[in-house]
Amino acid sequence: MTRLLADENISHKTIKIIKQLGIDITSVRETTPGATDREVVKIANREKRVIITFDKDFGEIIVRNGLKAPGLILLRIKNKTPEEAAKRILDVVKRGIPLEGRIVVIQEKRIRIQPIR
Repeated sequence: MTRLLADENISHKTIKIIKQLGIDITSVRETTPGATDREVVKIANREKRVIITFDKDFGEIIVRNGLKAPGLILLRIKNKTPEEAAKRILDVVKRGIPLEGRIVVIQEKRIRIQPIR
């Protein structure tokens, strides 16, 4: 089962909803508040967790700088309520979309998936 790591910009309520459904998720906000993006990637690698974030800088770090990461879910949705974010993340997980080794961009009307090179 996929293990997730929520960046600081993912709300506590979103994380709680995901946890209640039995998904293994931890939060940088709870474990390492103030961690830089690079530190978050290091934590994700150490714990083998897919990063969830609204911060597109993670895509830059992973794609352009070649920093290794177990996977990335990048939320690019306008309605950023905790419930909507949880619903969109859970939709990807429940559909069985492979997350490890991929960047999954969740947009308003589509989901883009690309391998991490």
